[in-house]
Amino acid sequence: MSRILVVDDDTECRVALRALLESWTHYVDEAADGGSALAIARDHRPDIVLLDVGLPDVSGYDVAEEIRGTMKPAPYVVALTGSEDDGVGGSCFDAYLVKPADPDRLRELLGRAAAKR
Repeated sequence: MSRILVVDDDTECRVALRALLESWTHYVDEAADGGSALAIARDHRPDIVLLDVGLPDVSGYDVAEEIRGTMKPAPYVVALTGSEDDGVGGSCFDAYLVKPADPDRLRELLGRAAAKR
C-alpha cells in the first residue's frame, strides 16, 4: 500500500484516478493545481506523485523539479500527459502515463515505484 498524490486540474480525471487507486487500497491525496500539490507533498510525504504536466498556475515540470529538489527521499513522479507526443522527459519524471490512464500500465508503474523504494 502506497501514499499517492494525484495532481490534475481536470476534476473528472482526478476523481477517477483516486477512486481506482483507493479500490486498490492505496492512500490517496489530490490537488487541482501546483501550489496545492506542493503543500500537500510537504505535509503528507507521498511515495508516488501522478502529476499533470499542464496545470493552471505552474507547470507540472516545475512542480516535479521542486518536489525532487526538496523531498528526500524523492517520491516516484509520473507525468500525466494528453498524448505520447507531449515531450515528457528529463530527470524530473520517472515515467509518464497517457490519459485516460490504462489500469494495467498504472499497476506496472506502481510496481516500479514500490521496487525503487
